[in-house]
Amino acid sequence: MIAHLTTTIRSALAGGLATATVNVPLLGGAYPGSVVIDLLLIETLGHGWDLARATGQRWARTRKPASMPSPCSKA
Repeated sequence: MIAHLTTTIRSALAGGLATATVNVPLLGGAYPGSVVIDLLLIETLGHGWDLARATGQRWARTRKPASMPSPCSKA
C-alpha cells in the first residue's frame, strides 16, 4: 500500500500537482495540491498506525531521513 501511495504521489508531483488547485468535494472545496498531498500523507500514516496497533502489528521504522520531503514543509 505504501509503495503504491509513493508511486502515486511521485507521479502527481511530476505532473505539477503541488502547484495546482485540487477540488476536494468531501472537504468542501478547492485546495492547493501541496495541501492535498500533505493531507493524504497524514491520513495514511495516522490511520495506518492506528490499524496496525489495533491488529497487534509492529511498525518497523527506520531512522533514515525521508528522501522526498512534503511540498508544504518548504513553506
